[in-house]
Amino acid sequence: PEIGGSEYLYVVHGLEKGEIPKPRPASELRNARFITEAIRRGLVLSVHDISTGGLAVAILEMAIAGGIGIDVDISNIICRGCSRADEMLFSETQARYVIEVDAKKVDELKALANEMNIDLSMLGKTVDNNVCKLTFKDKVLVQLDLGILKDVYENSLQRYIE
Repeated sequence: PEIGGSEYLYVVHGLEKGEIPKPRPASELRNARFITEAIRRGLVLSVHDISTGGLAVAILEMAIAGGIGIDVDISNIICRGCSRADEMLFSETQARYVIEVDAKKVDELKALANEMNIDLSMLGKTVDNNVCKLTFKDKVLVQLDLGILKDVYENSLQRYIE
């Protein structure tokens, strides 16, 4: 996990320290080629890079942009050296993506990942109930109404300025 210099450390803990994520140009290129090929084959509904704010922010931004709830279990993440939920949610390690794929095409995506030697973690699904739920080892970490998340995401800066 690489949470040094992350938004999480700064915003939640008030810390500006630690090593920032190491650049991984070979991984970035390999993973970008996988994403490009998955899009070319029509396997991807949407995709988001994991950057500032980590996986949690990427997933929630996708839910907000898509206007649909999510049910995600981060216990399924392939994560070397991670044991805590906050490491998995807020690590800003580069060369990672969140992919939304139609359930009918999951096996095709897995086959492509295997063919291209890409690690792939299946984390959850979209849901029609407008709730964003993140769990870890059967413990609910976050369960929030999509409308509230959208309002905070789209209006918090304006409210702060006012």
